[in-house]
Amino acid sequence: MDTKQVLYSLDAKSVAQLIDDYSQEANKDMNLARTKTFLVRNPGALFIMAFEALVFACASLLIQGSTLVEVVSVFAYCFLVIGVVLQAWRFVIEKALGGSSS
Repeated sequence: MDTKQVLYSLDAKSVAQLIDDYSQEANKDMNLARTKTFLVRNPGALFIMAFEALVFACASLLIQGSTLVEVVSVFAYCFLVIGVVLQAWRFVIEKALGGSSS
């Protein structure tokens, strides 16, 4: 079967499915690239997100009456401090380089 026969055998639904599959793969690659760029430009963001998750965990543990609340809250605070320091460091570096982002 040559290329022309394959193209003629495709109906509109299968072509739409192929385009949809391709666009979903392209979107996954684009979203991954955007996420990577965001994390490079905001090095403290991951630590701050971990802080937020641990705060919710602390709330849940507190409701349950667990004794782990104190330990988890200390870890949450440490993640917050690391995240803020990294964000401040990035801000100072960008200002020192004249506002250009890499």
